[in-house]
Amino acid sequence: MRPSLLLITFALASSTADLWTGQLFDLHCAETRQEINRYADCNPTAQTGTFSLQISGRMLKLDAVGNRKAIRAWTDYIHNLRATDPDVETKPVTAIIRGAVQGDDLHVDSIELR
Repeated sequence: MRPSLLLITFALASSTADLWTGQLFDLHCAETRQEINRYADCNPTAQTGTFSLQISGRMLKLDAVGNRKAIRAWTDYIHNLRATDPDVETKPVTAIIRGAVQGDDLHVDSIELR
């Protein structure tokens, strides 16, 4: 394989989206508690505008598109579960995100909450 073709193939392969599953947090809250590594009070709320995903202790920040998608997903999630679980907003939420990681940033293609 020629070097230029190999480089293009590598660039395309490294930008593909993967599935990431972890706990969704309010980014601002998580950043203020980062040093003590205690995020129990950092579940998203109706006021959350930026989100992070914790995977095996690593915190990934959602990109701007991901934050918009997370706000919609969170609103739908709460609306759908509130009738059956009035405490849903105080419980941890698992997010399954399809996207690509660059450093500590997660570029989101899609998000599903459970």
